[in-house]
Amino acid sequence: MNSPIGRERMVKLFSKVLRFDEDGEYYLVTPVEKIRIEVEERPFVIVNYELTREGKNQIITFETNTGDLFVLDEKHPVNVQVNKETLEPKPYVLVRSNLEGIISRNIYYKLIEISKLKRTPSGEVFIIRSNNQNFQIGSI
Repeated sequence: MNSPIGRERMVKLFSKVLRFDEDGEYYLVTPVEKIRIEVEERPFVIVNYELTREGKNQIITFETNTGDLFVLDEKHPVNVQVNKETLEPKPYVLVRSNLEGIISRNIYYKLIEISKLKRTPSGEVFIIRSNNQNFQIGSI
């Protein structure tokens, strides 16, 4: 109806039937109907994270604005795009299927704080480790 979905319970409900199709559009899909919806940037926002250690291995778990919890791993990688005009990073993570969430600014900076700086041929990059894998989350 050309307006944001304001009720939290409705947002959570709709997030369960949300799909991003090959045509580049988002849809709410139920057994009886398929409705196109507009998503401004990404359908989810990463609002929290938890860092746990299991021996030498560390695990980063993300939480979305709809309460979804998932581990940063090969099935849920980070993708940082840089705005060419402002050079500002836009960090995303795959939440499920082909639906991404934007990592909120405060969570992104907390991840930068726990990252390791690694020297590469193209410059220095920020690396975080989760579930025995490295993920690049920024560069200098």
